[in-house]
Amino acid sequence: MPLLFPMIQNLWDQVSPYYHLMFRQTLFADPRTGPRYHKKIIQSLAAKDPQTASKWLKTDLVESAEFVASVMRSIQAEKDDR
Repeated sequence: MPLLFPMIQNLWDQVSPYYHLMFRQTLFADPRTGPRYHKKIIQSLAAKDPQTASKWLKTDLVESAEFVASVMRSIQAEKDDR
């Protein structure tokens, strides 16, 4: 068995729950994170502007974390209402 496959599988197992939560953003007309920030990161890297790329990466990660936390709070509130 190749050595890389178990590493990839392990990473996927860790990220998969968050990946599914992030897809809930597709329920919104204008998702806050994702492609918009990724495009800005790529443009900044292409322009050899690491400070701006870092700014957009941080923004993407922070807003993604806030979104995941809000979804988790929403799920917990639904459970509490039952």
